[in-house]
Amino acid sequence: MNLRNILKKTFSLPIIDPSLAVFEKLETKRTNLLRVLTYHRIPHVQLFTRHIEHISKHHHVTSAEELESALSGETVLPPRSLMITFDDGYRDVAVNAWPIMADHGLPAVLFVASHFPDRPTAHFWWDKLYRAIMESSQPFLETPFGRLVLGTKSSRIQHWRRLRSYLKKKPHHEMVSLCDGLVLQLDVPPSKDNEVLGWQEIRSLSRAGMTIGAHTRFHPLLNRVDEETVCTEISGSMVDIEEQVGYMPRFFAYPSGHYNSRVRSIAKDMGIRVAFTTYPGINNLQTSDPLLLRRINITPDASPQILRARILQSSNFITGLRPLPPSFG
Repeated sequence: MNLRNILKKTFSLPIIDPSLAVFEKLETKRTNLLRVLTYHRIPHVQLFTRHIEHISKHHHVTSAEELESALSGETVLPPRSLMITFDDGYRDVAVNAWPIMADHGLPAVLFVASHFPDRPTAHFWWDKLYRAIMESSQPFLETPFGRLVLGTKSSRIQHWRRLRSYLKKKPHHEMVSLCDGLVLQLDVPPSKDNEVLGWQEIRSLSRAGMTIGAHTRFHPLLNRVDEETVCTEISGSMVDIEEQVGYMPRFFAYPSGHYNSRVRSIAKDMGIRVAFTTYPGINNLQTSDPLLLRRINITPDASPQILRARILQSSNFITGLRPLPPSFG
């Protein structure tokens, strides 16, 4: 049994709910502390509904406008403030997530990688690799760290996770080349649906109240590319969103949370006011860098108990006390 399954079983034990409740009661009542949740895909409607029911009952869900006002010192966020964000712009954000949030009257921010809307054959590299690994009829896959046997579904998922982690450590162009080579080996016809929202759907979400933020054009890891590429990726995505949605985005999410001091400076120069990493923890708005805000990743299969534990884990007494590193990723 792998660690994920062990955690799932542990957090399904009857003692977990009352234990979490005890720690939640001990949570600080300080103002101007903000947790930011990161979602990507939302495949399980009932599970996400339970997330939102808990969040809406126990937290103040913060809008982009409230966050900007608090960062400028004009207002103060109430205790237990929390922001909900979605990265990459997958279609199920509109189909599965937003109707539930709208029913509860909750705001959110959607970060869009602007090359992919309305280009159904343009795929994020990790999605392309995942599909090829899962659907290939090839018995083996030759990789930089040896031959992998393509057996059960669970083993293929583990292979994909290992390869994804390996590729993320490479310079962007090398990563793309390696990924394309692996996909070619697997001999799976390319998909004609990237499962990403089109611009009309994104405009509809914006009109309904969701804030649209920039997430580069092609989703490169910005600490793995040169300065010119960083500039064109950030500014290009901002211009694309302004043209398609009608306003210049002020919020930005670093792809996979990767940043360094150079990337941060360029984002500021491009006109970004608030930018998000994936470094875990809570944000003290009196001391946090608005261009390096922390976020808490929530996986698609996270139970409500795991959601609550992740929120607690980010408390000021645990990860919140660790200093934000000058670079990440």
